Amino acid sequence: MNKTLIGSFLFGNIFLSACSEHSEFQNKPIHEKIDLNVAVVGRFPTVTTEPKVKKISLTDLKGDLQKFDAVFIDKQHLQAASEKEYATVYKKSRVPFFFIGSKKSYAPFVDPEISYKDEIETGSNSYVTGVYYAKEKVEKSWEYGIHNPKPDQQEKENIFEEIYKTILTVDHPASDGTSSS
Repeated sequence: MNKTLIGSFLFGNIFLSACSEHSEFQNKPIHEKIDLNVAVVGRFPTVTTEPKVKKISLTDLKGDLQKFDAVFIDKQHLQAASEKEYATVYKKSRVPFFFIGSKKSYAPFVDPEISYKDEIETGSNSYVTGVYYAKEKVEKSWEYGIHNPKPDQQEKENIFEEIYKTILTVDHPASDGTSSS
């Protein structure tokens, strides 16, 4: 009888600990928020750490972007985003732009004489290209690379963590709550 009682007691403890609310897996959030407001043309990748995302169209790029910390443009919109009419937008908006899935430099986006489809690839393993202009001069440009032709989820997570760090270090109007004229 003692063996049966001890066995039942051990089984009960194992069962209760497996169902405990204090499991480390139950406490880990599926998505974490980061204090950034970003606009996206197209789809924003699914990553664990998410900023506040507002979906916009390419024509919205010509409007006021100062309320955003950054603008992302997905792979399906890169050719259209390189049209001449948007070159001045990237130079004058004073917001960093990130081109997701671009294996090319930022040149076709800011130079109206260069077409995205005609621009050669950088030769690097670029996955995201970024550019930021302050008062019409290049302030910064970035390339975020991948190790595999098709990045896995962990690689995407790492890239977007680096992009968020970059955005947080860029001094632009949306980051300090003020705007300039």
